[in-house]
Amino acid sequence: MLHNKIVIGILVIALASLACQFGASTVEETDVPDLSPQLTMTSQAEEIEKLRAQASADAQTAMDEQTPESASKPEAQVGEESESEVSAEPESQEPVPAADMTEMDEIMNADLQFLIEKGVISGIKEEYVPFEDISREFAQINYFSWWPTDYEPSNFVIRSDVSWESASDTANWPFSGCGWVFGEKDKDNFHMAYLSMDGYGLLKKWVDGKEEVVVKQRYGNVDIPQGSAELLLSVQDDRAAFYVNGEEMYNIYDGNIDPGTLSFTVLSGTNKGFGTRCEWTNTGLMVFE
Repeated sequence: MLHNKIVIGILVIALASLACQFGASTVEETDVPDLSPQLTMTSQAEEIEKLRAQASADAQTAMDEQTPESASKPEAQVGEESESEVSAEPESQEPVPAADMTEMDEIMNADLQFLIEKGVISGIKEEYVPFEDISREFAQINYFSWWPTDYEPSNFVIRSDVSWESASDTANWPFSGCGWVFGEKDKDNFHMAYLSMDGYGLLKKWVDGKEEVVVKQRYGNVDIPQGSAELLLSVQDDRAAFYVNGEEMYNIYDGNIDPGTLSFTVLSGTNKGFGTRCEWTNTGLMVFE
């Protein structure tokens, strides 16, 4: 009886052991294989989601790091111009507005256009020569002196705002004045255009030392012993045209006008003090071929 109990106990223990082994085997063979793939797929999905989130964050960071200037300026499309491209164009590509012209440019241009309208010249050159202001005086009654430039033009236009002053209140006004010598070959052969202080516009010439008045035209009274006027001289193909304050003194042909030195001249009607003083300002010279 005791033996049977022992056998029965042994059988019970064996059965229990087998049951435990069967249960453990079931867990290993069923639960682990099913659970492992599920954990692996979940881990991959989480990793992919993490990578996407990181890529999105990196892209946002890169956009935030852009400068406001580059972010606010879209690229120019074909046929369009961005604001930055327009403002970056060189100034030289734009036409020069009238406001950028100097006062001397405007004065010279106005006188040249005046001569075109008068039919004195047919066109203008692209450039002209501006002169520094010049003041000269001469004190020898009924004589004149001149100061040469570096130019020897045959066809040209010259203009100046001229002021004058005499040291005497009783000077010889017909022989006091300011103007230009031109076409000078030597001291005995040249032409002279000037405004006298008795109010005449004159053209004189010297041929082999002999003086000749080509033309003398009344302008009107001028201020003495101090005064001023705008003088304009054009020499084109042996024709000289002279204007005082826009009024024509003469437009005359003279076949003896030759290319030669251009000079500033002062005529003095007194020996007193400085004699006669002339000042040329806003002087511009345009030389034609």
